[in-house]
Amino acid sequence: MYWTRILFVLYFPVFMGWFATKAQAAQLPVIQKGVLEITDVSSKSNEILSLTGEWEFFFEKFADEISEDQVGQWIQSPGNWDEVSEFNSDYSEGYGTYRLTIKGLATDQIYGLKIPTIHSASQIWIDGKKRSSFGKLGQEKSEEQPQIGGQLLFFNPQSSEVEILIEVSNFHFFQSGIWSPIYFGEESALVSFDRRNRMFSFLLVGGLLIMGVYHLFLAYIQRSFLESLFFGFACIFLAIRELAGPDAILMDLFPYLSHGVLVRTVYLCLGLAFTFQTLFLFRLFLPFKSKWIYKSQYIIMGLFILAILFLNTRDGAIFFNYFTLFLAPPFILYTMYIVIRAAIKKTEGAWVFLVGLIFFYGAASHDYFVNYQSEGVDMSYWMPYGFFFFILSESVVLSIRFNRAFLNEAKLSTQLGQTNESLKRFIPREFLKLLGKNEIVDVQLGDAVSKDMTVLFADVRNFTSLSEGLSSKETFEFVNRLLTRTDPIIRKNQGFIDKYIGDAVMALFANKPDNAIQAALELQQEVKNNNLLSNQKIGIGVGIHYGNLILGTVGSKYRMDGTVISDAVNTASRIEELTKVYKLDILISEDLKKQVQAPENFNFRLIDTLNLRGKRSQNCIYEVYDDPNKYPPGFLEHYEQGMHSFRNVDIKEAKVQLDAALSLKPNDGPCQYFLEKLAEYSRVQENLD
Repeated sequence: MYWTRILFVLYFPVFMGWFATKAQAAQLPVIQKGVLEITDVSSKSNEILSLTGEWEFFFEKFADEISEDQVGQWIQSPGNWDEVSEFNSDYSEGYGTYRLTIKGLATDQIYGLKIPTIHSASQIWIDGKKRSSFGKLGQEKSEEQPQIGGQLLFFNPQSSEVEILIEVSNFHFFQSGIWSPIYFGEESALVSFDRRNRMFSFLLVGGLLIMGVYHLFLAYIQRSFLESLFFGFACIFLAIRELAGPDAILMDLFPYLSHGVLVRTVYLCLGLAFTFQTLFLFRLFLPFKSKWIYKSQYIIMGLFILAILFLNTRDGAIFFNYFTLFLAPPFILYTMYIVIRAAIKKTEGAWVFLVGLIFFYGAASHDYFVNYQSEGVDMSYWMPYGFFFFILSESVVLSIRFNRAFLNEAKLSTQLGQTNESLKRFIPREFLKLLGKNEIVDVQLGDAVSKDMTVLFADVRNFTSLSEGLSSKETFEFVNRLLTRTDPIIRKNQGFIDKYIGDAVMALFANKPDNAIQAALELQQEVKNNNLLSNQKIGIGVGIHYGNLILGTVGSKYRMDGTVISDAVNTASRIEELTKVYKLDILISEDLKKQVQAPENFNFRLIDTLNLRGKRSQNCIYEVYDDPNKYPPGFLEHYEQGMHSFRNVDIKEAKVQLDAALSLKPNDGPCQYFLEKLAEYSRVQENLD
């Protein structure tokens, strides 16, 4: 898969080169001594010729100052005019006129010229007729009004040869003359050629803009992914630079742009594209601890922007020329060193990036050393194409990074889900909901809420004596078997276990109290039906109470736990302890019984009225059972009469009724308990007497 990406990156420039050659002109005849003979190719109506070679040049003369028999100097076009012997300035200020004679034309054909941008003002004459004008020509800076723009000019020759004059003046740019190629051909072929070039430019610009906006959007979503931010800005600035290139498409879109704005746009976009591209590369392969490199980049970028904005266009262009000459090579060498080192260390995506970087820097070097330094050659711009290929290699690297980040995020998400599932075992989700929190990370120390709820305590009878006959492993296995069966029953009835207290559990029910009673009944049935301890049956006692609870978090910033603080919790615990005293399975408080919404679904038996520890008022406790035939006929009547006499201190009658009840239901815990109380009371009375 890795080598597949590299092969794709290597294949793409072949396709780019083939496509680009389709848009380039065929260089068949060459201009010599200001004359172009096209007789040999006149039959090929689809040929586009690049008007490259020796043009006749008249230094510091406009067209109206040139006589027909006057001979000028020979100068290479495309190229600068600073090779003229009379020209003594360091930079190309001045004016002059280019002349070219084309021979071998057909008078029944319409021909055309594709004119590139010419700095800073120009006029074009064909057979003595002015066919176009950009800006206002001047013999000095104060007279010139700069304006540039590409165009197509068409003409029908009156004879087999035609004379072309191009007047140029330049006092607002550091390069002058015709330094981009002029193309010539028949009308249909030239229009088709221009459309192909513009189509490719628009495809290039569209691709760069789409890539740029897409990666800026990714950077907005993932703020820490600065690679995508730098890459997006680099694409957008180079797209704008391409619009302001030799064909000046930007002038077609915004015809009122001034010469200064257009030139500043070109150099700003080039400089910013290079800067963000370098930052992108540093971010990918250079540790962020090298902050001085990033700071130096920002400082250089700031100085560059200020220079281009506040210098005049000519000085700004000169500054850019020196800027690229002195600063670009060190940065290029350093970035190459970084990428090569990363490739040697087998950093992910480094080899793909290195191949793209070589093509990009090769195209940039071509544009600088050929387009700005060479003359008499077809000066096409390669850097947009090189950069377009380069961003594909960068996109491969970014896609690898994003894919890895996505996989890591998916892995972390899975781990987080597993962690959350594990945390649910320690802190119930129901507890979080009661606190008004969605996730455990939202919980803060001191979070609390007050709510009326039902509290259930369940405890194994005589667990201490049972555990004495078990090993530690067997003890834990028994407890876990019991709790494993307890939890589903609690959850089934819309409750949750808040605390495990050894062999006991504390459960909370936020909805109706009926759920807690039903859970207690099912829990008793589960214990009776299943042999949880291999050698003997066990029993559990359940105490239930209803009241106001305060749920919250306690502890410190290092250790925190969820808990319930309330007198209702203590009451429920004490009621559960009374199940051992009365030898009953389930006891509930009178406060809970009053809240039961469907009492017809349960059977209640008043057990006692007493003062619970910590309670100032008396509270009745009731037994709850599900089998209406649990007690034989007449038992409850004798028991209730006996309890009534007990409260009225009618000892004899109470004993008679409770003995009658016990005879019907032997081993009834409450009857035995109260009969023992009566016997103790009688002994006290005898001693007093």
